[in-house]
Amino acid sequence: MDTSKIEIVASTDKWCVMPLGVMITSVCVNNPDVTMTFHILHDDSVSDKDRSDLEDTVAGFKGKSIAFYAVDLTRFPCLQSIPLELGYPQSAYYRLVLTELLPPIPKVLYLDADII
Repeated sequence: MDTSKIEIVASTDKWCVMPLGVMITSVCVNNPDVTMTFHILHDDSVSDKDRSDLEDTVAGFKGKSIAFYAVDLTRFPCLQSIPLELGYPQSAYYRLVLTELLPPIPKVLYLDADII
């Protein structure tokens, strides 16, 4: 297993794209010599421009890459039945299906999009 690479997972919707970009920038700035891949789980509210902006953010850092995984809610009925009145966006629950979306990765670090 390659321990010199960190696999980071985050999930977002259109409302958290900007905070996600800030989090990615913070992680990259504070870990300049670490190879990383950011795996982003998103719904269809995240536009092509949003994804392009996040790609541009990561492109500014050596050894960093980003991959996007669209969450198809019709494939995951469990996500459709989550009561959103609890105050969390639906995208906060995408982590529950990350093993179904990502390729086999031995270990990942999940970070919320709104942390610095």
